[in-house]
Amino acid sequence: MTYRHLKKVFHAVGASAAGELHLARRNSEAALRWDLPVGEHTLFCILIPELVSLVEVIHRQEVEITRSWERLPPGVRGHYIRSLLLDEVVFTNAIEGVQSTRRQIQDALEDVRGASRQHRRFRELSHLYLALGHGNGVVPTSVQEIRELYDKIMDGELEEGERLDGELFRAEPVDVTDPGGRSVHRGFQPESKIIEGLHITLMAMSETQHAPLVSAVMSHFMFECIHPFYDGNGRTGRYLLGLRLSELLSTVTALSLSRILHEDRRKYYRAFSDVEDPLNRGDGTPFALMMMEAISESQQQLLTDLVAHHYLLGQLDEEMENLRQSGEIEPEHVRRILFLLGQIDLFGTSSGTRLSEIAAYLELSEQQTRHYLRNMEQDGLVSTTSLRPLRFILSPQGRRLLRLPEPGTDW
Repeated sequence: MTYRHLKKVFHAVGASAAGELHLARRNSEAALRWDLPVGEHTLFCILIPELVSLVEVIHRQEVEITRSWERLPPGVRGHYIRSLLLDEVVFTNAIEGVQSTRRQIQDALEDVRGASRQHRRFRELSHLYLALGHGNGVVPTSVQEIRELYDKIMDGELEEGERLDGELFRAEPVDVTDPGGRSVHRGFQPESKIIEGLHITLMAMSETQHAPLVSAVMSHFMFECIHPFYDGNGRTGRYLLGLRLSELLSTVTALSLSRILHEDRRKYYRAFSDVEDPLNRGDGTPFALMMMEAISESQQQLLTDLVAHHYLLGQLDEEMENLRQSGEIEPEHVRRILFLLGQIDLFGTSSGTRLSEIAAYLELSEQQTRHYLRNMEQDGLVSTTSLRPLRFILSPQGRRLLRLPEPGTDW
């Protein structure tokens, strides 16, 4: 049964009935309640059967994802995560109208310390997602840590008028406007209220006993509702949510959400405004439902992608066995390099694989490995993508030899 917004009840049967239903919902034993003001009311969410069922589906799908993930060759998992995080950064930027490409994010990851604004752009955000991808992200436990994260996320992005002027957050009011310039949301004010709201957000984010996944997505609503910064609230909020999802679910699920939110960002934005509608009286249940549906859909897309990659890996295994039996490619170390680069081609990025990684895979020195790679370059099987550090990818000829799909192929 579709969950009815209190606003619809108000228009259908009147203010009295809507008020009674609001009290019944908010005081229900199935309600999660927070002292976060939403207009004249405070935020709550009902653990209705549909929401509980979605949470169960998400956890079942997470088991499938884990099983599929563990079947992947260990050597390609890091490359797959890197590919996922490139998309995650691109899409979390795009939701806010910030244009970026996978190439830009890849370059930002490779840039250790660029001095110019152009080199700094996206660098800190990309490295934060890289830490999340490697399991090294840490959910903040204080408002000071939120500010520190924000400074990294927005490094090189802020114009002079967007810089923070409060003790930790903004000191002046801020409005979110629609394309026509009409205010659709005003963030918390003054700074003391921002800090109070963020303390509630942090408690919801770290909830472990009562519906932690629901509390996590509701903490995302809280953060965006508070709007502690002049700019960058969306990107910071989604990164915080990603950190928590990586703890409650998995890294790969956490790195797959922004694509789904971007695909239907009108629905995403509308879910925020619906909760804040005065007639809905702080009922966050529809927002939780929308976010759970988005997480579930991101998992389904991820599972489909993993199944496709497992199929392609099986084909690659067959091609390598054919090459071994035919004797077309010798010696064995060359075949092993082809196999490694073939796997990475299926799962990774176009930036190439470091010489050191190939040497570790072969259990040879870098000098010995470089000898094989030099011969493979001369034979047209691999190409160099960078000299510092030295990186290699399969050449078009090498990809054809292994019968790999063309880049961008819809499997």
